Amino acid sequence: VRKAAAQTLGRVGSSEAGDAVARLLTDPVPYVRAHAARALGELGRADQADRVAGLLGDGDWWVRLAARESLELMGAEIWPVL
Repeated sequence: VRKAAAQTLGRVGSSEAGDAVARLLTDPVPYVRAHAARALGELGRADQADRVAGLLGDGDWWVRLAARESLELMGAEIWPVL
């Protein structure tokens, strides 16, 4: 259910959606964290880049991949964070 919520919030496009999905970055379930990272990338939430970048060291490869792809979607403005 949390994974589906992250996917849906990623498509909503409001700042409230981004704030809600950012809380899922610390979920205990890896695929929920992965979908949360992807949703933030889809929303272009560069303000959350530091939190997404933290997932680059996650123990799950799928979460790391989602974090990398999300950061790529956020664009060059996040380079100072990295």
